[in-house]
Formats: sequence, structure tokens, C-alpha cells
Amino acid sequence: MKRITRFFVIACCISTLCTSALNAQKINLPPDSLQSLLCRKWEIAYSLMGNSRIDMPPGAPKMTFEFKKDRSFTMTTDNPSESTKGTWAYDPKKKLVQLQINGRSNLTIVSIQPTQMSMVADTKEATPDDPMTITIVYKIKGT
Repeated sequence: MKRITRFFVIACCISTLCTSALNAQKINLPPDSLQSLLCRKWEIAYSLMGNSRIDMPPGAPKMTFEFKKDRSFTMTTDNPSESTKGTWAYDPKKKLVQLQINGRSNLTIVSIQPTQMSMVADTKEATPDDPMTITIVYKIKGT
């Protein structure tokens, strides 16, 4: 019984540390390296709501981002007519990439690697009484 309890406590600690580390990540790349990693097509892999991982259910519409070197991007779903255009900007002081759609910035890229990108959605306006950190993890489209 003690082994099970000890295992459970260790597993909870590791889960909390991994999620906290993902949310606290910063982009430590020169702007030209960031641009070459970012400027491609990305599709959603899974989301993290608090400490819970949410995988994409089969048949769910996939949100994709295509980032361009002119600092613009297009966000689409499986329906090509549902696309949204915006701009992106790297903040070297905060080491984050802010995304703007219609003058509003509710999405921030907090981590980027050659095959994975993590984005945090600001939910304060949508749910002011219960703000929750939502991290959306993307992979390169087609991988």
C-alpha cells in the first residue's frame, strides 16, 4: 500500500512539474532562427487545460496555422472558407510571440521546437470568473 501511495504522489509531482515547465517556457532563439522554425504550417496535436491533457477526438475539426515571413498568419479549420488572418510579432524582452487578430492579442506562442509549438490562449475575457490556462500544442502539418 505504501508503494502505491508513494508512486501516486511521485506521479502527481512529475505531472505538475511538466505542466508548469511547459507553461513557463520562453523562446530563446535569435529572430532569424525563430522565423525559420515558425514559418510553416502547424496543426493542433492536443490541448492542456490546467493539468489535464485533451487529445483531439476523431472527426473533430483541426485548427491549423500557416505563418509567413512577412509576419502574417492564416488560421483555418477543415473548412477552407473559415479562415482568419492576423499578424505575429516576436517580443525579445518577454521571449514570446504575440498573435494579433483584428487588433486583439489573445494567443501567445510560448515555446517552439523543430517539430512542436506551444501556444497559450488568454481566457480572461471569455471566462472572467474562472480564468484557466489553456495551452495548445501544435505539430508540423502532415507529420
